[in-house]
Amino acid sequence: MRDCGLDIAEVHILIQQGQFLEAADLHIRENRMLDAVEVLLKDKDSKEAVQRASQSLLDALWSVLGLRRWRRELKQGQGEAAANQ
Repeated sequence: MRDCGLDIAEVHILIQQGQFLEAADLHIRENRMLDAVEVLLKDKDSKEAVQRASQSLLDALWSVLGLRRWRRELKQGQGEAAANQ
């Protein structure tokens, strides 16, 4: 795990350079999902950033609710159903 002070400093530098996706990735790697979402939403011109922010919020919600395993099984079931069509 990275030193939190250096990690946060790197995030601030990336944000100043407009590298929002990279800054958000640092937050995600350190399991700071809400910080990642906040950074992603600063990138107002990127559809990818908005999609990743939405996905990060959903992932955090699933994790908090303890439904991560159920969600994984649901996704696998959808993949199997698509393969059978």
